[in-house]
Amino acid sequence: MNIYRLAWRNLIRSRKRSILTAAAVTVGAASIVLFGGYVAANIKGLQTITVRQVGHLQISARGYSDFGRSAPGDYAVDQPEKLVAALKADPVVGPLIRQTSSQVQLQGIAGNYEKGVSSPFLGLGVDPAERAAMLRWDGLHTGIPPGVSGLKSGDDAAGVIGVGLSQMLMLCDDLRIADCKRRQIQAPVDAAAPDPSLQALAASARPADAAGTQHPEIEVLTATANGAPNVLRLDLLKSERQPVKEIDAAYLAMPLRFAQRLIFGTTQGKVTGVVVQLQRTSDLEQAKRLLKARLADWPQPLEVTDFHELAPVYYQVDSMLRSFFNFIAGLMVTITFFSIVNTINIAINERVAEIGTLRALGFDRSFVLKMFMIEGSTLGLVGALIGAVAAALIAEYGINLVGWTWTPPGRSVAVPVSIDVFGSPWLVVGCVLALTLVACLSSLGPARRAARLEVVEALRHA
Repeated sequence: MNIYRLAWRNLIRSRKRSILTAAAVTVGAASIVLFGGYVAANIKGLQTITVRQVGHLQISARGYSDFGRSAPGDYAVDQPEKLVAALKADPVVGPLIRQTSSQVQLQGIAGNYEKGVSSPFLGLGVDPAERAAMLRWDGLHTGIPPGVSGLKSGDDAAGVIGVGLSQMLMLCDDLRIADCKRRQIQAPVDAAAPDPSLQALAASARPADAAGTQHPEIEVLTATANGAPNVLRLDLLKSERQPVKEIDAAYLAMPLRFAQRLIFGTTQGKVTGVVVQLQRTSDLEQAKRLLKARLADWPQPLEVTDFHELAPVYYQVDSMLRSFFNFIAGLMVTITFFSIVNTINIAINERVAEIGTLRALGFDRSFVLKMFMIEGSTLGLVGALIGAVAAALIAEYGINLVGWTWTPPGRSVAVPVSIDVFGSPWLVVGCVLALTLVACLSSLGPARRAARLEVVEALRHA
């Protein structure tokens, strides 16, 4: 007797109960696949945005992450062009690299001295062309539109300011910010005149090609690498709202050469870090290991940091989404387990006499055990397959075409709501195999009870 055919016929015989049980498994499988695809799409989107902003790896002087902000001159990277050229020329490391970008991180005081206001800022100096190239990375094929840096190539004295900092410096009207909040109490008139020494310093340091600009200006005051004050005027191209209020109230982006002049004076070439963007995130660990090996003999002690350390919010959100998925998957597995247990128990209670007849005909206990486990596994497999296929169709021809958007944590730009099912084949295969295995294991207990029935006692139910 074919045990598989017999198990299938028993399921068909109790058609209504089998359909209801398979439906419960179907709902569980569809829920796991849909939510898993949603989590996978969000993690890919979050990683794409993070890598565009901070790259995969950052090379900096050893100790910069701990002390560099307070002493950038002591923790500056010398000759970054030579470093980048050496990495790109390396036959092993070079092919892994997509884009590099030198940067200068700085802090100081931004002032609008005409209106007598100033505020602390956290600045970032980058090359506009390199920054624009980094914002186009889409190694995970998410389809998220490229970011816009706002900086202009060829203009070394024009930057971008956060909306919050614009409000602090009373630049709402100058930058034509629609939703900008304006101060109700104006600064006193006698505070509007800038310090003559700072005014003279800013005028003397003004780039020659910046005269006659039509953009609003601010004065940027920092301490040089030697600790002396330095101030330059910066044209403002636009104002961009940052996702975190505290960052928005201090954000100031500027061209790399402008930032270098602020910190290192006329000494050009030094930076606080070199950002490395890879072709693929899957090469991260290999690239990090190779970079550390290549830089071990570099004349200057350097360290390599990956984006998990540079942007800890990525790891936090990633862990949160994965914990949500594990919770949902656990619930669906529990529902599947008890649904199969209940169905197999009812089937055994209805077929005690049949079990006795099979045993009387010479079939051993293992045959009865396997028969009921096959019935449970079949219900799990059929329900999981239907649920996975249904989830894929709902995702691809429903949710992904609706056009819903949402703004991820720590971001200011909305991204489309999508469910990545076909991009995560492990999710579908793993879901089907896991639920089938759970159905098989949940059938084991009732099946063992059926196999242990005594033949005489079972035949009495006839």
